[in-house]
Order: sequence, then C-alpha cells, then structure tokens
Amino acid sequence: MSAASALSATASVLYLRLPARADVPDAARQPITLPFALTLRGRVQRQGFASAESLAEPVSHAQCIVLLLAASDVTVLRVTVPPLPSSRLATALPALVEDCIIGDPADCVLAAGPDEEGSRTIAIVDRAWLQQWVERLRASGARRLSALPVQLCLPLPEHRVAAAVMDFPHPHYASRELVLRLAAGECTGLSLGDAQGEAAAPMEVLRSAAALAAGR
Repeated sequence: MSAASALSATASVLYLRLPARADVPDAARQPITLPFALTLRGRVQRQGFASAESLAEPVSHAQCIVLLLAASDVTVLRVTVPPLPSSRLATALPALVEDCIIGDPADCVLAAGPDEEGSRTIAIVDRAWLQQWVERLRASGARRLSALPVQLCLPLPEHRVAAAVMDFPHPHYASRELVLRLAAGECTGLSLGDAQGEAAAPMEVLRSAAALAAGR
C-alpha cells in the first residue's frame, strides 16, 4: 500500500476501481468496464471508463497498477501485534485475525500497515477474487501490482467521520455502496443495492451512516 503512494509522486500509476464481488462474482472473467485514472508524477493524465483489455497499453507501460477494492469486499481491523520482524509477521497474521473473521484466513490475502504503538491496521480480502484480477492484468502485461481498500482512500478529518456514496456504473448493471472511515484503522462499507433500480433513498443512506458511525 505504501509503495503505491511513494511511486505515485515520481512514476506512472494506473488506478483501477474494481466492482464489489457480491454484485458481479465472476467479473474478473467477463467483459466489464472499470473506472480508471492514469497518473504521471502525481498528476492525472487520463481518466474515464474502460475494460482492462482496452487499457492494455497503459497496463503494460505503467510502473505500478493500483487496484482499488470495494469497501464491502475488504475487512479492515485494528489489531494488537507483538514486535516482529517482517519475515515472521506474515506467518503470524493468520492467527492474529482468525477470531475476527468468518472463514479460513488461508483463503484470504492479509496485509498489515505500519506499527503504531503496538497495533497495526490489517486489511483482509478474499484470495481467489483478488487472484482473478491479478491473473487478468498479468495477461495484459502488468508488471507491478498493489491493492488498496477504497475506504482507506477517504480523508480522515480530526474528530469527524468521513463518508462517501460510491457508484459503479456499467451498461448492464450499476452498484452503489456507502463507505465510511471512522478512524485511522477503522472503516467499513455497505452495499446500497442497484443504482439503476431499487436503491436506498437519501434519508435511508443517512440513517445507515449514522448507525455505522455509532453516534460519532
């Protein structure tokens, strides 16, 4: 995650926002239009919507590709972690999060943020879902890939909750989700349904945000 941020100031970075797995479970194996932005030295050069295959040239030439994962697909936890070298941290992570997630940690990709006074932010995503996209982009010539939960892209105002309603448009469907960032390592996402059909009304969205923010 931090590597992508460091690269963005000096290199060409292609950002691709992925759909929620629940909305299109086989999206990585079928034609789908993705929101994208191509940056060079931190400045946006191109942006819009395109399939991964139609972006073959920037995919193969970008020094880094950042997959922005739907908030509802990523569990973000704040976990107390003993001081460990990086080589042992990766081995210890499954045991540290096992009681906090549903399912087997072996079926997930686990990524840990920097140590902050004995705790770390841990992001957890389904391994098979992420691997589908990695393989698809590798086939298009991608070199360096990283992933970032979209909820960690929200700003974090002091003593405030950051929230956004994010649409994912597509010719045949359109999904929408509520994204909240409550603290540095505390954030969540909630599907709001089909943006082209039955979707949550504004007051329902506000009530959901208030409930998830727990009075903050």
